[in-house]
Amino acid sequence: MPSAQAVLSSLIESFNTHNKELFLSLAAPGATWWISGSPNTSTSTNHTVNIPHVGLIPYTSHPSFTGPTKLAQSSVTAREVIVDESQRKVVAECVFEGVGGGVWEGKGGFRMDVVLIVELDDEGRILAVRNYADHLALVEFYAKS
Repeated sequence: MPSAQAVLSSLIESFNTHNKELFLSLAAPGATWWISGSPNTSTSTNHTVNIPHVGLIPYTSHPSFTGPTKLAQSSVTAREVIVDESQRKVVAECVFEGVGGGVWEGKGGFRMDVVLIVELDDEGRILAVRNYADHLALVEFYAKS
């Protein structure tokens, strides 16, 4: 069984290498990914921005790897990590950077601070990820359309 730290390292590697197979191999069946935020957010200019994929989604539907909003490239750097092997949880403060692909091709990139809470099962597979994103960075990125 891999340690919680090893699973986090593999998760980060999957983003940094854009390796969808690795990303999917880390999850238990039925795993979920929750992204903080509101799907419809008003900007300072009273323009409403639709932000897809916030809320609870299947792990396998993570927007970095699927659909029209997938990323052309991404990078995750963990700055602070707290591991609780007894509870099978990892809390990681990360910087997430990406360049849009799909419908966002040519829209530039984004950078946001993210806190991830990763919960593992007894076999070391990801059960759930709670992703506390910098919502303003998401609004700025999706407002480029």
